[in-house]
Amino acid sequence: MTQMITLSPQMEKRLNRLVARTAISREDLLSRMILEGLSEIEADLAADDIEARISAGTERVYGAQEVRRRLGLDD
Repeated sequence: MTQMITLSPQMEKRLNRLVARTAISREDLLSRMILEGLSEIEADLAADDIEARISAGTERVYGAQEVRRRLGLDD
């Protein structure tokens, strides 16, 4: 899918510097940036979901001592 976006002059300069420094095409760099950004947003949303389940009491939470015991790390 083709999508047009408008970059600010500052973003354009930063992108151009990265292209020159890495020898990676603009298209490849932009694709990587978008994929990484999507992954970050998805991770943030997953964390929000977990936090909501913890607050609702539907997600089990383990204390440090219990984790150490379960992993056999008790001294």
